[in-house]
Amino acid sequence: MRAAVLNPEETLRAAVMERVSTAEQLQGYGLEVQDEACRVYVSGKGWRLHDVYKDEGESGSLNLSR
Repeated sequence: MRAAVLNPEETLRAAVMERVSTAEQLQGYGLEVQDEACRVYVSGKGWRLHDVYKDEGESGSLNLSR
């Protein structure tokens, strides 16, 4: 399989995944903070932001009492 050849005139596109899973994460590094940081990073690279995916779900761990 050959690697794709990039056209130097074509702007790269970026997709961003923002996620929080615990209340602690919401207090210091919530979706708004992640969104701003990712947009600044993408812009700084000269890329075009294609899409943002947000997962505001709960933690995937199970808290089972034994």
